[in-house]
Amino acid sequence: MLNLFRAEWKKTTGNRLLVGCTVWIFPILGCGALSLFSIILLASGESRQDFIADPPRWDDIGVGVWGIANFPISRLFLISFAATLFAGEYQYQTLKSVLPGNQRLGLIVTKFVTMTAFIVMTFIATIVILIIGFGLICLIFGADYPPSLTSDTAGEFLKDLLLNASITFASTLIFAGIAALVSILTRSILFGVMASVFLTLLESLGLIFGLILIAAITKIESVTDIYLLTPTYNSANILQWVNENTPSPPIVDGRGTLSLWESVAVLGFWIILMVGLSTFAFQRQDIQ
Repeated sequence: MLNLFRAEWKKTTGNRLLVGCTVWIFPILGCGALSLFSIILLASGESRQDFIADPPRWDDIGVGVWGIANFPISRLFLISFAATLFAGEYQYQTLKSVLPGNQRLGLIVTKFVTMTAFIVMTFIATIVILIIGFGLICLIFGADYPPSLTSDTAGEFLKDLLLNASITFASTLIFAGIAALVSILTRSILFGVMASVFLTLLESLGLIFGLILIAAITKIESVTDIYLLTPTYNSANILQWVNENTPSPPIVDGRGTLSLWESVAVLGFWIILMVGLSTFAFQRQDIQ
C-alpha cells in the first residue's frame, strides 16, 4: 500500500498542469487576493480608515477558508482534480502497466488517500498564506489583528478549524466520489468532469427551484423536504448547528428541519455510498 501511495503521489505531483490548475489554484488566488486588497488600501484613504477601525480577525480568516470549498466554482476545480486522478490511466491507457496482479482495492484506496492529502495540503497552505498575509497588512497599516494569541484562543481556533474542516471536507469527498464514480464508469476525464459538474449544480441549485416549482403547482409543500436529504443542505445544517446552535432553514418556511445528528447520519450515508460505489465499480470493471 505504501509503495502504491508513493507511486500515485509521484505521478500526481509530476503532472504540474493538473495540480497547478485544480488544487494549487487556491493558495495562488489567496496571494492574488492579498495583493489586490493591499492595492485598494494604498489607493483609498477611506478604505484604510475603515480597515483600521474594523480589522479582520485571524481566527475567522482561518476557519472561513474551509467554506470556500463549498462554493460551486471551487467544487468545479476539486471535481476536475478528482476526475483526472481517477480517469487518468483510462485516458492514457496505462492502467494495465500500473495495476500488477489483483491490487484494485489498494489502488482505488490509494487514489482516495492521495486526493485527500492534496486537498488538505492546499487548504492548509491557503490558510497559512492568508493569516500571515493579513497580519503583514495589519502591521504595515498600523491596524490591530485580534484576537490576542493565548492558549485559550488557540485552542478555540483549532477546535473550530477542525470542526469546519471535517464538515466541509466530508461534503467535498461526496462530490469527489461522484466524479470518481462517473470517471470510472465512462473511463473518461471529460465525461467525469462534465457529469459531476452537472450533478453538483443540479443538487445545489436546480433541485431547489425544481422542488419549489413542483410544490407551487401541486400545492404539496412536503415535496420540498426531499432537499433535506442532500449533501449541500446537511453540510450547511451541521455548520449552522455547530456555529449558531440552530438548524439551517428549509427552502419553504414552516417545513421541518433536521437535528445535528440526523444531518451527520445523512452525510455519513452519502460518503459511504459514493466511495463504496466507486470501489465496487472499479473492482467489477473489465480492464482492457
